[in-house]
Amino acid sequence: MTIITLSIFAAVATTGIVATIATMRLDGYRRVPTRKS
Repeated sequence: MTIITLSIFAAVATTGIVATIATMRLDGYRRVPTRKS
């Protein structure tokens, strides 16, 4: 793999992980009134 391909893959993976965590946190805050982390 080239450096460009690796950097693009890393950026996509990071964005996906961040989006997943943000969605999970939002769902948790919506469903549970009390803060549980």
